Amino acid sequence: MERLPSSILPVEGLRRDTEANLTPDALRTTVDALKSRGIDPTDKAVKKGLMDELSVLMCSVNNQYQFLLKELQGQVAAQAPIRTEFLDTIKQKNLTMLDILNVSRHIEGIAPFDGSSTFIEGWQNTGSGSGSAGSGSAGSAGSGNEQRLRDERKMLESRSFEQLRKHMVEITAEKNRVASNYLGLYGFLNIVAVGLLIYVAGVSRGGAANSS
Repeated sequence: MERLPSSILPVEGLRRDTEANLTPDALRTTVDALKSRGIDPTDKAVKKGLMDELSVLMCSVNNQYQFLLKELQGQVAAQAPIRTEFLDTIKQKNLTMLDILNVSRHIEGIAPFDGSSTFIEGWQNTGSGSGSAGSGSAGSAGSGNEQRLRDERKMLESRSFEQLRKHMVEITAEKNRVASNYLGLYGFLNIVAVGLLIYVAGVSRGGAANSS
């Protein structure tokens, strides 16, 4: 069973809401546990280290989760019996990623300590708990990922495997569209860069000829 990095906190046994998000009191517990070990998430450098650690873990667990989902689709296609233990493993990976998103948003929302006032409890400076979408595009993206994970877990729990397959196809298509857009943008920027180089080279040659 996956755990969050020891520098942050294992989240096993913490309370969850009806959507399986860690509750505000559970998130406060993560901050209290950090402080009890002398880890101050209001320090910018410390916060960056925690967020980097969570990002690495998120990538690792997501790779495992995607692999298991592909294995599940292969078993469904082969009409093989789906073991409950196998589904439980996939759902646990799903839940671990949801925990990482919950905790990372909570830590990211803690106001930095500027030294002008006494230490303030980190949880008092956050939004409304795990349901808060945060601010800016990062908050919106995190919220969207959390909803996707919740939807996928519900499909797993109801054994709606065909619905899950269609969902995965849609996600893959969306990722491909985003990748294509980025490639198109990079191609355009490369053309502009080449054009500027040619222009600069031409201007340089013209200036050299005039000076001679």
